[in-house]
Amino acid sequence: MALDIQPTSHDSLECCRTTPCDGGRAPPQLARSRRRAALRFGAIATIASAIALAAAIAPAQAQFTSITDFGDSYADTGSAPGGAFRLAVPPFYNPCPPGYTSCRFTGGTNFVDSLQSIFGLPTATNYAIGGARTDDTNTISGLSDGFTYELQQFAASGTHFTNSDLIALSIGGNDLSVIANTALIPSGAMTSAQNAVAGVEQLVAAGADNIA
Repeated sequence: MALDIQPTSHDSLECCRTTPCDGGRAPPQLARSRRRAALRFGAIATIASAIALAAAIAPAQAQFTSITDFGDSYADTGSAPGGAFRLAVPPFYNPCPPGYTSCRFTGGTNFVDSLQSIFGLPTATNYAIGGARTDDTNTISGLSDGFTYELQQFAASGTHFTNSDLIALSIGGNDLSVIANTALIPSGAMTSAQNAVAGVEQLVAAGADNIA
């Protein structure tokens, strides 16, 4: 008498490999194995993310070795040779006004500090003077030093930049405050731009390759 043997379907075999064929819960050993696999996968993904982040940050930190700033209050970090609060005559503040413990016009940090933090750089060399205009004037009472003065101080230092030096610059925003006649704003803006360009050219001539 011939036996009527029905082939087991592929789906049935696959079911028995992954879950109990009787529809019950997976054996405890299988459940633990799955949890361990999930934990291993999560750990590997975390490590991979950390490696990718480190790879992105490392070149940025290695790109520059110093930061020097020029310009107005947006760049002024308060220290010599710049620093509006330090240079104000008579000395209104010693060293900073109340509420400005960092000697920055923001009362906290500015974009120079942010660049310094991002690239892991030492403290910036500060030529910037709050209130500076693109010429040699200033919006702050008791100060007459502008961008021209900053560049003169820099030239006197004898410093020459290299391609690993980062220069932070913010200038021009104070220039319109001296123009009372709105009809003169276009010509004043042109003069401001020309002064700023001349200053940047001086920095480039001193080796500046990276100006932010």
